Amino acid sequence: MRIAPKLLVVALLFAPAALAAEKSGKPAASEKAQRPLAELLTGPALDAYLKGRDLFDAGDVLTGHAKLSEAYELSKNPRLLWNMAACSKSSRSYARAIDELTRFLEDGREVITADQAKRAEEVRATLYSLVAAATLQVTPASAKVLLDGEAVTRGAGPYYLELGKHELRVEQEGYKPELRTVEVKQTKPFTVEVALREESAAVAAQPALPLAPAAAATPAPAAATAPVVLASEPDRTWAYVTLGVGAAGVAAGSAFGLLALGEKNDLDALCKSGVCQPSAQGILDSANRWATLSTASWVVGGLALAGGAYLYFAPPGERAPTTALRVTPASVSLEGSF
Repeated sequence: MRIAPKLLVVALLFAPAALAAEKSGKPAASEKAQRPLAELLTGPALDAYLKGRDLFDAGDVLTGHAKLSEAYELSKNPRLLWNMAACSKSSRSYARAIDELTRFLEDGREVITADQAKRAEEVRATLYSLVAAATLQVTPASAKVLLDGEAVTRGAGPYYLELGKHELRVEQEGYKPELRTVEVKQTKPFTVEVALREESAAVAAQPALPLAPAAAATPAPAAATAPVVLASEPDRTWAYVTLGVGAAGVAAGSAFGLLALGEKNDLDALCKSGVCQPSAQGILDSANRWATLSTASWVVGGLALAGGAYLYFAPPGERAPTTALRVTPASVSLEGSF
């Protein structure tokens, strides 16, 4: 069953002006402004609006928002901002929804009723609790600031950010640009300070390269002497490497086995008396994949441990092996020679 947000019917949202004025005693928006958007818009703007409304009703809020934004850019009708905010809220783009509701209240003050303005303020107040207000302090103040790829236009802000990571880029001609990741972990106001450095100062701050050392005098060749051979322990480097690969394979096999066991427990909860729910197919596929990886990892790990033991006890002079453990989402393999 498809679950999709329902777009507020514009004809109901913007009720007749006479009824609003009669109950509130305040002058309502003009009769023309209260007509449905489908009657006010024309041409490409109307087409984009109708497509956006249908997409919203179908649950495609992202594409629906894009079409409603297109209709707004063509018509500049502020009532479209309410519908755009509805799409943004449904897609959890709370910061964008706040901005669109603010523009709806400011640009639409002449065409919306007091009840509509009150409702927009209530929704905006709720969204404020889901974001963090960020204040930007940038030096120089004329620098261009991009937040998540979009230029900021309100000076220091505040700018409302959802929880998670955001990209902040500050640049100015003659200065070294700075790119910073801002991670928002809680909905509390905070300040981000960025001070750009002039390019000349940035170059001067770089450490100087050391001078090349003077060429040393070439010593006279020493008299030839008979080579001296010292007894030493055999080099077991490759034995340790191979044993490490084997241990990694065993560890990976254990980890994949635990993941497969966890998927099996979830599968048991969805299958009763030999009958499984449709949603269990994905869990079954995942369990089989983890089980296959676990088996392969154990086999590879065992082979590597055996090879490592052989190399550890092999007599000196044996050819050094080359080994590599490759783990991918679809397979685990040990490559090399001993």
